[in-house]
Amino acid sequence: MAYRAKVRFKASAWPEQKYIGVKALTQKPIKNGRVQFEHEGKMLLGRIVVIVPENWEARGDMPLIDVTAGDGEP
Repeated sequence: MAYRAKVRFKASAWPEQKYIGVKALTQKPIKNGRVQFEHEGKMLLGRIVVIVPENWEARGDMPLIDVTAGDGEP
């Protein structure tokens, strides 16, 4: 099952976090979980540090996730 989420991404080369749009995720987004998605033709990998709202699934909402770049390890 594919999931969709609004993504704010923080890469080590960027001075601040950027909203990069709605992305298709291959796994259910969970806090501190690993996530991988495509952006501008590249696959990005990171760790989810925030999900808003936390009860997005029960509410039927599309979550907004804050992702920090890296291998996904806390």
